[in-house]
Amino acid sequence: MILGIDTSTAVINIGLIDNEKVIFDYTCKRKEPHCEELLLLLHENLKLHAVDIKQVKGVGISIGPGSFTGLRTGLAFAKGLAVGLEVPLIGVPTLDAVVTTLIFEKNLESKENTLIIPVILAVRGEFYYAVYRGEKLLTDYMADLPKDIAKTLEKFHAKKIIITGNALDYLKENSELDSCEFYNIYFPKGSIIAKLAGKNLINKRFNPKEIATLEPIYIHPPRIKQSKKFKIVN
Repeated sequence: MILGIDTSTAVINIGLIDNEKVIFDYTCKRKEPHCEELLLLLHENLKLHAVDIKQVKGVGISIGPGSFTGLRTGLAFAKGLAVGLEVPLIGVPTLDAVVTTLIFEKNLESKENTLIIPVILAVRGEFYYAVYRGEKLLTDYMADLPKDIAKTLEKFHAKKIIITGNALDYLKENSELDSCEFYNIYFPKGSIIAKLAGKNLINKRFNPKEIATLEPIYIHPPRIKQSKKFKIVN
């Protein structure tokens, strides 16, 4: 069995699969998840479905881009879980998982002239995104304003462009993206994180050093607030 965890947005997603069978997919909206809460939610769902945690043979964790706090919390939890169970940990880019969730839920076929653009709310009016044909990534993971996203898409001359993710209400108002189709996928399913992780688990062994070095994908450096009381003077 493979466990999938996503904390990259304001929604916690935990899923478990056994080969291709989904054992459970749990979703819970939280502003800032905590490791203790993740552990409680995991144990509740394992108990509900009569699964022993020792049956988990691999852990997949979304690594962003996304919420800085959410990513750090989820990754710390997943690392502790993988080390405790002595199983491999696989990082799954969040935008990859959004695309796969869309393809799975809408039963979409990969077509040469169709692009899929997963979009996640970022900061400073920007949006995290990338360009895909089917599940194939065509660009880097990026963060741009809507007008710059439109400029990126113009370069591909695609007949059909599908935009998905948790930021569609903002993007639909942008006239430069009028020709695009919009599909609401507010978060990647935990089972999809597990499925994508499973593809990379073949011949993968437990490696504590590899787990320790896994880091989130940051497009921008984390925004760290400086204390009002103390200032750093050079």
